[in-house]
Amino acid sequence: MRKRQTNGSAPLPAPHLGAREAQDERGVSPLESHERILEERLARAFFSNVKLAIFGLTGAQILFFYMISRELPKEIILPWFYGQLFLVFCVGIILFFFENRFSSNRFKMRFMNVIIGLSITACGLGFYDLLPRIKDFSTLIVSYTLIAGVLGAASFTFTASKYTFLIFAAGWSLPMFYYLAIESGNFAYQILSAMLVIYVAVLYFLSSRDYERRRALILTELSLQEERDLVVASSKKLQETFEVVNQLKQQQDGDYYLTALLLKPLTVNTTKPSQVVVDFHIEQKKKFEFRKRKNEIGGDICIAHTIRLRNQDYTVFLNADAMGKSIQGASGALVLGAVFQSIIERTRMKEEYSQMYPERWLKNAFIELQKVFESFDGSMLVSSILGLVQNETGLLYLINAEHPFAVLLRDGKASFVGESPYYRKLGTPGLEGPIMVVTFPLQAGDIFILGSDGRDDLLLPHPGGRILNEDETLFLSLVEKSRGDLEKLCQLLKETGELTDDLSLMRIEYRDLPRPAPKITGVDVYYEIQAVRAALQKNDLATARMHLLQLRSHDFDDVQLLKALTHLAYRSKDYESAAYFTDKYLEILPQDNNYIFLSSLAFKKHRKYEIAKELAERLRIRDPYHIKNLFNLAEIYYHLGNYEQSLKFVEEILTQNPENRHAQDLRIRLRKLLASASPSRGKSRGV
Repeated sequence: MRKRQTNGSAPLPAPHLGAREAQDERGVSPLESHERILEERLARAFFSNVKLAIFGLTGAQILFFYMISRELPKEIILPWFYGQLFLVFCVGIILFFFENRFSSNRFKMRFMNVIIGLSITACGLGFYDLLPRIKDFSTLIVSYTLIAGVLGAASFTFTASKYTFLIFAAGWSLPMFYYLAIESGNFAYQILSAMLVIYVAVLYFLSSRDYERRRALILTELSLQEERDLVVASSKKLQETFEVVNQLKQQQDGDYYLTALLLKPLTVNTTKPSQVVVDFHIEQKKKFEFRKRKNEIGGDICIAHTIRLRNQDYTVFLNADAMGKSIQGASGALVLGAVFQSIIERTRMKEEYSQMYPERWLKNAFIELQKVFESFDGSMLVSSILGLVQNETGLLYLINAEHPFAVLLRDGKASFVGESPYYRKLGTPGLEGPIMVVTFPLQAGDIFILGSDGRDDLLLPHPGGRILNEDETLFLSLVEKSRGDLEKLCQLLKETGELTDDLSLMRIEYRDLPRPAPKITGVDVYYEIQAVRAALQKNDLATARMHLLQLRSHDFDDVQLLKALTHLAYRSKDYESAAYFTDKYLEILPQDNNYIFLSSLAFKKHRKYEIAKELAERLRIRDPYHIKNLFNLAEIYYHLGNYEQSLKFVEEILTQNPENRHAQDLRIRLRKLLASASPSRGKSRGV
């Protein structure tokens, strides 16, 4: 038996380059042998794929002709149907009965390319002849979808051949491209033809990439087979390589350890004792050991702090999952933690930030994080939930950036919270539209749980092996079983399935701590209120305002009383008192959007335009499509002299409600003001 040399292969490193020219006793070099085997395997894979695809194509064509037969005459359809079916049948005969009759794999592939090209061109000409006759829009949509879908399927089917997809795409879509781009004369169809070219180009690029990967995989496999004979002789070299690898691993573990040390001070819970209690658990998938110190590293991070906004304490929390495993994910978490920590410190040190409303603070923090990660051009993305809880009232503010939904456990029942709006991951380019902050009032005893996608990506036991969990409601049932206890929840997750990703869980509980007894409303307060009502009945606004001024000297914590006083202040046209009472009301119930709007109106009528603007912008962050608030903002900016911004809000109103008469009138006034201001601005600039 002749023995062939096996000490050379295409992808071997430099020391084996000379062996590539070695030949066996038959005069065939290893490279030539590899090429023959490569052609054989590609041809086998090609025929196997096409055999399966021929059934799918036949089914699709039959359904297509059945669909158009309901609109077009049979005498037009049947010739194309029988012709195409005959050609596809011929291709099937060759595939299933004559595949092994070819002596050369290369010739076999070329022959099949010709047959496929002729057959599929017949299909393309059929579309060219039939589709322009179809009038039903739904049928056209389905037909063009069929063309695009088959092209997509073909790009995967013909990955074992370099040029078959191009041949298929030309025959399948070129006739329709000619009709759409040239004959139709329809601009929309011309755009569709351009999109078709782009689609085919992208599919060809992906198909070519997969073809090259197939080649590389086969060649690598052949090379590995040859390398098996060199294992014994190369044991010493392998040992040296192992030592080098071990050194590299030590260096890598050192990098991991340093990164873990940097992450540790950023993953903190520095909340102060209050009604809001925060706890979290992080378990990274990547475990390592460096100098006998065990540690872990990953992209999950939890952060909680107490900050003060507008003289009230808030618990700020962040649960995030950076894209990538081990060092890549940890790098994203490190950047996120550092930037977020700088936002916290800036809030604590600078009054201009600590005087923001919570909605504005949360929106600004979200935008700042987005801009930082956007600078990485999509190479570093982070899913996150960022939020605030007002410690005294329990009002929750929330922004979700493509993170698993938060879970509320109330009275033993778990449910998702903050499912809408839902933003893309931090760092995704092109963040568009208004940023909306979700508000949700927590009740005493509520437990709010956040978690990364590791909570759902469980490998579950299954009779046929193990499957990845796809039921996001499974986590809800586990939260209910654990009763909100993090340690028990983690245990239940591991008992249910195997963790396949980093896991981070955050628990936020709102407790009902003892509060001061409600203030008792004195008799003199009710006397003053009756005096206001009596004055209003006599239309004596001056007297009503005088009594309202007296009422403002009292300290109220009764929301119903504050509502009544607000109503009386508006009736008295005492907008200063209305602003005062609505402000007091919002200190107790900040979740009431209606009173934010009323407060903004009161400050506007009282000519406190800056305060009115802040309140209106606060409501806009909660509800960007509140028509009355948008008009209120337009009027406020009008009074502030910012006509361009005012016009922007007017246009936004008219986009939603084109028939809004007040907005139309204001737009006319604003355009006149801007037109008259333009020459003076141009003159001042020397134009």
